[in-house]
Amino acid sequence: MRTEKHLFHGFNEWLCKTNFSFLQGASHPLDLVRRANDLGYSSLCINDFDGSYGLARCYRELDYLKKQGQHQNLKLNYGAEIHFQQDHDLPVLIQDTLVLIARDAAGYTNLNSLLSYAHRDGKDKAFIPLEYLLNSDVSGLFAIQPMRGRIRCKNPVLQFNELHSLFRGDFYLAISRHLHPAEDRWIKSSLELASQFKIEILLSQDVFFHERAQKCMSDLLQAIRNNSGFDDCQQYLFPNSERCLHDQSELHRLFARIPDYERALALSVELNRSCVFDLDQLSYHYPKEMIPAGHSGQSYLSLLAYEGAQDRFDGHPPQKIMDQIAHELVLIEQLNFADYFLTVWDIVRWARQQQILCQGRGSAANSTVCYVLGITSVNPDQFNLLFERFVSMERGDPPDIDVDFEHERREEVIQYIYSRYGRDRAAMVANVVTFRGKGALRAVGKVLGASEILLSQMSKIA
Repeated sequence: MRTEKHLFHGFNEWLCKTNFSFLQGASHPLDLVRRANDLGYSSLCINDFDGSYGLARCYRELDYLKKQGQHQNLKLNYGAEIHFQQDHDLPVLIQDTLVLIARDAAGYTNLNSLLSYAHRDGKDKAFIPLEYLLNSDVSGLFAIQPMRGRIRCKNPVLQFNELHSLFRGDFYLAISRHLHPAEDRWIKSSLELASQFKIEILLSQDVFFHERAQKCMSDLLQAIRNNSGFDDCQQYLFPNSERCLHDQSELHRLFARIPDYERALALSVELNRSCVFDLDQLSYHYPKEMIPAGHSGQSYLSLLAYEGAQDRFDGHPPQKIMDQIAHELVLIEQLNFADYFLTVWDIVRWARQQQILCQGRGSAANSTVCYVLGITSVNPDQFNLLFERFVSMERGDPPDIDVDFEHERREEVIQYIYSRYGRDRAAMVANVVTFRGKGALRAVGKVLGASEILLSQMSKIA
């Protein structure tokens, strides 16, 4: 048996969950990135369950390390682990998931399209039927099948064959070693399956926390997730602390027994080199607004603004107002924000036509253009409000126009937006709910078996 530990220097970890895999991942993105960097990893691939939630924070932390001169050689790769069925409460060992990883910008686009589809119902748990995936655009993506325990899907031979064909060979099986008593048997069956279909193997510790000490947090989260105490959820807990980021010696100890592990490590290096996507390649382009023929977004906004000024001031707008409108329109054109203003104007115009109460607020009140368009109701000139606090070349940030609609008729506005712009171009903004002090206290107390009386008393002082 070869014992070259250096082969594991600069390890590429392909399966990693942050605490944005709610109640499953047990470590913050910051801790995972720092730990992987300190261990000298070449890459860390973040793939939270059914979403890309943790990616931005991982990117931000790696960028911080670079600016502080603490970055070694770590590269981030980006993906997500999707479910094929709605029932996510089954034990984590069941193989009803697939990891998709973006190799390039096109792959990241397709990944997010699939994730949007997975959350299409809005209420039920996210999932993508295998049949839908098999008919989707997966260009720029490659897939990794985590081999968690024994093979339990109904027809693994058919499923793996279909996936291998869909990704044109860019489909891999991830072998992990967590020192489970039956692990050698599971790995043997996975290797036989890989040989049968000529599927390449990757090595991964299928990470759910950054260091061994975080296993306690993992147990706690699993108990909360299963709404039970520790004694009643032992079958859902990881049996040991092996699902963490390991150093070079530990990786050698675990994987040197895997047949042809050198080939798997070499493949991992090549796969990492092929991943050229990074979040800094992204830039947002607001979609073009639907406008009358013969107009650009900017010319139509200018027309509406000057017409609105005539209406606001009974046909006699002061020259100061006209000059301010011209000044604002120049900045809006330079920053390419005209279509955004037109969208907000259209929604507010429709709401008022339907006699739905609405009101623009916030920093948009500093804009004379918003005032003459009818988005806001306060003339900023009367209060010497500065437009540059709303939009400026120095910041260059997109404008944020907050509009309140009467609660009872808010749904009518939402449905108008869907019908006007299409459900493929409009979406509700996600509101991620996390634990606060009292909620966390009650959840942990319940797992530990604290009485309701004690929890109520402690919540009052939390």
